[in-house]
Amino acid sequence: EGRVISLHMKDRAALGPNNHDVVFGTGVADIGGVLAELRRQNFSGNIAVEYEFNWHHSVPDIAQCIGFIRGWAAGQKK
Repeated sequence: EGRVISLHMKDRAALGPNNHDVVFGTGVADIGGVLAELRRQNFSGNIAVEYEFNWHHSVPDIAQCIGFIRGWAAGQKK
């Protein structure tokens, strides 16, 4: 706690080799849980979306990942 200054985050279709990246919230990672823990720790650093699947046409998927983070944050405001 208190030592995370930035991170690369990715969601995967499944655990193990030969499984590709997926849009945040559609894979096996608990992205919402990670974001909740970062918020609990008052994290204020950068989150890099690590997304390598569909390399030549990945921008729409990356935009959805960013949308997931923004939507999650908007849903947490009280």
